[in-house]
Amino acid sequence: MFNLSNLMFLDAGQITLIVVVAALLILYPIFLYIRNKKDKEKRNELYETIHKGDYVITYSGIMGKVVEILEKQNGKFLTLQTGEGKNSGYVCITIDAVYSFTDNKDKIFGVDGEPVKEEVKEEKVAKTKEKVEAEVVEEKEATEVKTEEVTTETTVEEKPAEKKSKKSKSKK
Repeated sequence: MFNLSNLMFLDAGQITLIVVVAALLILYPIFLYIRNKKDKEKRNELYETIHKGDYVITYSGIMGKVVEILEKQNGKFLTLQTGEGKNSGYVCITIDAVYSFTDNKDKIFGVDGEPVKEEVKEEKVAKTKEKVEAEVVEEKEATEVKTEEVTTETTVEEKPAEKKSKKSKSKK
């Protein structure tokens, strides 16, 4: 049996250690339960807000448009359309596989996984347009320079040919 007289030989550090370990063993499951309960509420809220036409991202990284929502005996299932046009495909998943969803497939996600603000997105699009326009102007200028070089070369080549033909006519 447990003898209380043995506790008299414990110093303050050992007693503190025992109290801390006991507190952790008691409090850890309580904190886990509370955290899991909050996560479950967030997931249920997410699942209730998913509708046809939403773009969702699964835990495995598949992004697609919700085409159909089926409720069966063993849970809810989503049919996702991945890709567009000739590259489209369909995947049927359980609703538990959904990680998050966005209202717009064109959202840009940052390094932290959060959507980038619309102003930043518009700035990026404007910068990209400026770059493309500058490249087009450079290509046009390069093409014009090449065209001028080709025309000057052909005119230089035509002149000696004309001289040869004039010489041959004068000999006849």
